Amino acid sequence: MTVPGVTFVGAGPGSPGLMTVRGLRALAEAHVVVYDAELSEALLDAVPPDAERIAVSGVAEGGVPPHAVPALLVERARAGRSVVRLIRGDGGDAGREAALVAQAEFPVDVVPGVSLGPAAAVRAGLPLTPSTRLVVVADGDLHAAARRLRGEGAAADAWAAAIEAPGRADQRTVTARLDRIADEAARHGLASPEILVVGEGPDRRHPWRERQPLHGRRILVTRPRAQAGRFAALLEAYGAEVAVLPTVRLEPPGDWRPLDDAIARLGEFGWIVFTSANGVTAFQERLRRAGRDARALAGLGVAAIGPETADTLRRTGIAPDVVPEEFRAEGLLESLAPQVGAGQAVLLVRAAEAREVLPRALRARGVPVVVAPAYRTVTAKEEADQVLGLLEGGRVDAVTFTSSSTVRGLVALLPPDEARRLLSGVVLAAIGPITAATVVEYGLAVSVMPREYTVPALAAAIARHFTGRDSAARR
Repeated sequence: MTVPGVTFVGAGPGSPGLMTVRGLRALAEAHVVVYDAELSEALLDAVPPDAERIAVSGVAEGGVPPHAVPALLVERARAGRSVVRLIRGDGGDAGREAALVAQAEFPVDVVPGVSLGPAAAVRAGLPLTPSTRLVVVADGDLHAAARRLRGEGAAADAWAAAIEAPGRADQRTVTARLDRIADEAARHGLASPEILVVGEGPDRRHPWRERQPLHGRRILVTRPRAQAGRFAALLEAYGAEVAVLPTVRLEPPGDWRPLDDAIARLGEFGWIVFTSANGVTAFQERLRRAGRDARALAGLGVAAIGPETADTLRRTGIAPDVVPEEFRAEGLLESLAPQVGAGQAVLLVRAAEAREVLPRALRARGVPVVVAPAYRTVTAKEEADQVLGLLEGGRVDAVTFTSSSTVRGLVALLPPDEARRLLSGVVLAAIGPITAATVVEYGLAVSVMPREYTVPALAAAIARHFTGRDSAARR
């Protein structure tokens, strides 16, 4: 149960993996989230889908200016809502806003975030010692920061490190003597360094993160937000900066009756087949609404199209009997057909719009098939501006597709006939041959496709692709 009031949460450096557990819990329970516009959208993955999201920015269209934030927080709290104010850094900047909310006699809590300085130093491979100094660089002016340190007694030949985008996946670090660090950072193109580290650390640096295969790469994940978290985490583990911008979203099918009717007469089927994890989730919800549980599937054979779908089934207490070696309809058909006994009917739980390969082939073999749509995919039009902005700005190294619908959704979000221009030079990665074929239909080329059609295999294939290309460039 959530309590009306305002919780100020330090988002840390802005990387989802560096959020505190308590901060994530506050986001998961919020009715309203007011966040700094420059924060990564991935930080909002924990926010309930029906929560109100409000960006704070003096320039962004539709954003709320900073001076209006305290009144906004009070207004939402007065309406009996649980409000989270998400702030970059450790949350120390919450003071003025928190005081104004407290004056209005609403409950206030502050959840500290990971501090930028230590996070940046550790990610840069800089050991922190008692003599290490961490300095926040005001307005990116390294010359002024270095002069101030020298005026305070730091030696000109002391080792220093300048860090840009601290704590984020695209963090960059340059080391040099303190009296040369500003010029060296400029020479390496650090546009706005935020942290200056001085002391023993920089001369014993181990840049482990910068050696990760996807360090400095921005990868666009297009699958629905509810399913994107695991994929994003895998890519981040390889060092990537991940932008989760779904090109499609899931909605209920136009009519629940086919699925509800099938659930009411599950005993008439010999097999139930799931072609996606989304189908499993929707089926379980309708099963629960009907007052039934996994025991209703006793005596039925259960088939899953791939390991992700199978894992989702297992988490609900259902062990699939068939999981094909090739994770697509053709592979499922090959594994399932010999198992279906004479006279057994098959219930196929799937998306409203899907390939007809499986039901058509089963019917051709004399197997009765009932198709029950459990969800439908629609274009996520609300993401259009962000997707276009990233691609127009040349800020994407790779785009990932985990289904044909994500491909069609991306093309639909772009201006007509602009997909080829906007995606020129961008690595396109498809989870399998069906998805890859959809990419090709739009005149685009697929650069990455794993041998195994799974999300972990796709993430690994992307890492191998960039490692190979970088190695070739260095030779």
